[in-house]
Amino acid sequence: MPQRREQLALDDLSAALTFDAEPAQRATLLAERAFLYYQLGDAEAASADVAAARQTAPQAPLPEYVAGLLMPTGAKPKTADLELAQRQAADDPIWQAIFAALLAR
Repeated sequence: MPQRREQLALDDLSAALTFDAEPAQRATLLAERAFLYYQLGDAEAASADVAAARQTAPQAPLPEYVAGLLMPTGAKPKTADLELAQRQAADDPIWQAIFAALLAR
């Protein structure tokens, strides 16, 4: 059933991306969708969304975290930095899952 939940969230994010949004918000939505693609095993779609997010708002932090998951041998952010970011995003389940996945690496 978790895959179904991820697919529903993916559909919601795809719908949200059809609306106008400021660049940082759009980059965040793309990064969240990229993470869900990653969770579903679609690395190509995940990489495409990360690339689009980086292009949309190069300063946005979330695309960089997701990019780190897509590169298994890449440098992992400092644990303390990840834990701080995780605490600051306590009410967002997708962000929590991203940080948990990075911390588990």
